[in-house]
Amino acid sequence: MKRQKYSYFFSAISAVAFFGLLWIPVSGMVLPGGTSGVDIGEKRDLEKFPELSWEGVADWPEKFEGFFDDNFGFRKHFLRSNSVIRHLILRAPTDRVVFGKDGWLFFNLEAVVNQYRGVNKFLESDLDRFIRRFRERDRYLGKQGVKFLYVSVPNKATVYPEYLPNWVQKIGPNHLDQIESYISENGTPFPFLDLRHDLIVEKNRGILYGKTDTHWNRFGAYFGYRSIVERLRFWFPELHPIEEDEIDFVPDRNAEGRDLAGLLGVPDLLREPYFYRVQMKRGSRVADVKAWRGGREIDPK
Repeated sequence: MKRQKYSYFFSAISAVAFFGLLWIPVSGMVLPGGTSGVDIGEKRDLEKFPELSWEGVADWPEKFEGFFDDNFGFRKHFLRSNSVIRHLILRAPTDRVVFGKDGWLFFNLEAVVNQYRGVNKFLESDLDRFIRRFRERDRYLGKQGVKFLYVSVPNKATVYPEYLPNWVQKIGPNHLDQIESYISENGTPFPFLDLRHDLIVEKNRGILYGKTDTHWNRFGAYFGYRSIVERLRFWFPELHPIEEDEIDFVPDRNAEGRDLAGLLGVPDLLREPYFYRVQMKRGSRVADVKAWRGGREIDPK
């Protein structure tokens, strides 16, 4: 009898706890802090409460479901906890982000890693179509008196393959390798600049891509800019790149995590050690340049 009494008691407690958990998302929509307070790095607009009208009454339940999915109480707290457990504790990858060595992250939503590995290749017909398209574009622009330069900027995996996980290995030539091979065999079909080689050489000077970012940082962007300007000087010899000694690259070793940390939902917990702020040194050629924004002249900051 006593055991049955305890059984009823625990069943009642379990039922109350279960229904209480079900009501947490709803109650959080009206309680202070239930729908805000945590940044999980979502780069999109959340669904708004749908208007109810006779014309759209049939679609209203589906629209409301989308609104509720984006705005139920404590949603950000739940997602944040999930991100911390999955990505910081268990180090579980996603379909968008690959965990590399030493805390490096790599973008993978558009099969970027497979592009580096050479899984996706140009068919011969695809390569011919690519070459023909840009050759025609170069000719068309040339008739208008416009110079055309195709610049290929490598992704982070190409410049820093040593930080990729061990399972990521090249299995053959990728798209850029195929284009480079075509050029070496047939000559340059149109003005083409592949920044891979320059950046791989310059990476010995410092880290050129963010550890938690898809993109190059300002230090890497400078070397890309310099290579582009040097190439343009074939046509415009009066151009001269800003020299490195005219710029101060000021490191911020504890910046908030960049876009890949945001995709994992933890941009404030994964810090970016290779973020640089740029300052022009006094006396440099561009120190007194004025910037134009919105039709008015302002001093650059």
